[in-house]
Amino acid sequence: MRKIFLYTIGLCLVVITNAQVDLVVNVTDLASAEAMNEVVVSIQNEEIGYADQAVTNSQGQVTFRGLATNGSYSVSASSEGYETVLVRDIELKNNEKASVQLALPRKTSSTLDEVAIVASSTDRINTINAEVSSELTLKEIRQLPVEG
Repeated sequence: MRKIFLYTIGLCLVVITNAQVDLVVNVTDLASAEAMNEVVVSIQNEEIGYADQAVTNSQGQVTFRGLATNGSYSVSASSEGYETVLVRDIELKNNEKASVQLALPRKTSSTLDEVAIVASSTDRINTINAEVSSELTLKEIRQLPVEG
């Protein structure tokens, strides 16, 4: 009886240790394809309530160790001057080398020194009652077609 109990515990430990996988995330610059270091990489598995963050090394890699194989993961990477990239529905399987490649595009923005809005409308807003009307100039009245 004791042997069966020990065998069952040993089998459970083997299953638990095999149900964990490492995930390697590689982060590169989209334009140059060069590895990016010091990038914050986040991982989440909402189904099991797991979340973690790490920073890439000089080769642009970060490894999340001992991840559970149940549920699906979301991985995101963000760095100053770059757009945040998110990959969803990553499913990990036993005995497979799991990796994700993230290519970050650079932010493109422009700063305007001044914005000028010029309008030449003489329309007035009626704030007294709900009457809707408009005014015609003499030139617009002369251009109206006359019937009869």
